[in-house]
Amino acid sequence: MLFLASPSKHSKSNKAHHTGFAKVGQLRMNLKRCRSPAALMNLLNDALQEGIIESSIFSAAMQTCGYRCWWQTLQKVRDVQLQTHVELDSVGTSIGITAITGNLRSEGLFDVLQERKEPALRMAKDLWQEAQAWTNPVVLSGALKLCTQLDCPAGWQWGQQIWQQSEDAGMEKGPITYSTYITMLEKYGEFAEVDRLLDFDEHLSPVLLGALVDMAGRRQNLARADAIWEKMVVEKKVQPIESSYNAYARAYLVSGDPEMAIAKMEEMLERSVGHFTWINAKDHAQALLILYHSMPTDDNKERLQRFLQSSQVIFATGQQTGGARQQMDSAPRTAVEEWQKLCDGAEDLLQRPEGAEKPPLHEVLLTWRASSKSRMAMGPNFPFAGDYLPHHEGVLKPLSATAYLSNGFSQRSGENGKGQGKGRSNGYGKGQHK
Repeated sequence: MLFLASPSKHSKSNKAHHTGFAKVGQLRMNLKRCRSPAALMNLLNDALQEGIIESSIFSAAMQTCGYRCWWQTLQKVRDVQLQTHVELDSVGTSIGITAITGNLRSEGLFDVLQERKEPALRMAKDLWQEAQAWTNPVVLSGALKLCTQLDCPAGWQWGQQIWQQSEDAGMEKGPITYSTYITMLEKYGEFAEVDRLLDFDEHLSPVLLGALVDMAGRRQNLARADAIWEKMVVEKKVQPIESSYNAYARAYLVSGDPEMAIAKMEEMLERSVGHFTWINAKDHAQALLILYHSMPTDDNKERLQRFLQSSQVIFATGQQTGGARQQMDSAPRTAVEEWQKLCDGAEDLLQRPEGAEKPPLHEVLLTWRASSKSRMAMGPNFPFAGDYLPHHEGVLKPLSATAYLSNGFSQRSGENGKGQGKGRSNGYGKGQHK
């Protein structure tokens, strides 16, 4: 947290009210520890009563509002900052815009709230203008991320405008700023310009790879996801990391090809570039459940059972086992609830006796992504054992060669995902992808 680690720059009005650094630092810490909007506003009001009017105080309050998704409180903090004529420095401006981005969604929600787009963009524009931020790449990156999340014509227009302002001002931009800009271009469908910028090696990174593939996946555009992977990984030799594989697997899952989603995650393990965490374990379990629902072979059943058993370590303990990183402390409530739904749904399906009625496809789409954002959710409600998925010969290793072990996850060397062979489609997708 940059504003906690170093003194803030102050405007003239700030200096007139400056108090001891230790007192200001303690107040910032207290603001970050607030657990309710009322507590935060009380602290802020008490500080003002004592004459502690300092830009980093407002930065701390805004950051907490962003982290906690306190939209109304963020607006109140901003109003107080304006009323007291406190100027935010570049750090505070960056924090403020990041807090606005964090409040495009309410806590526990995945989609951007439409009614917040206009006031969020208006507040960000005001912060940008007040700080004259067109010479600061950190603030620019935060503003471009906001434009990307807004996903609306006004967001695209402002993103273009501030990029041009930075160009006119001669701003020096590094890989992070360019990555943020390229991601925004991808979001708004400017594929030709994205491809042109990807020809410059200095713009490339594994993080950008994951961001671009994720954008394509959200549009269920597997051809675009494959093209980005081919360009950056095969041609430009960018080394994928865990988040890159997470995005690629999600792209296949939402596009109706869970078998390839599973293969991408197994490839990640085999190449020792990532682990299963609460972030990707839910999607992987969902893919395994759908695969078994479509083709209830003994192999698919055991693959699902082994993964559910070994991945419990991610959600149930505070230890690291094998290659599995335990992240329960950072797992949001919604992730834990989704994981439990997956376990319960899989157990119900697996335990139903032969000949008993089995749920159709839509009833086993249990994660938010699969149930509301996937091609499968919008398509036919196939029956159990309907063999409705694309087939890929040899894309999945035999169970004896997989990394799903009862004591956690381990990594193996090797080349998974290469022997796909010819495919056929029986429901979704083309049946064969690069």
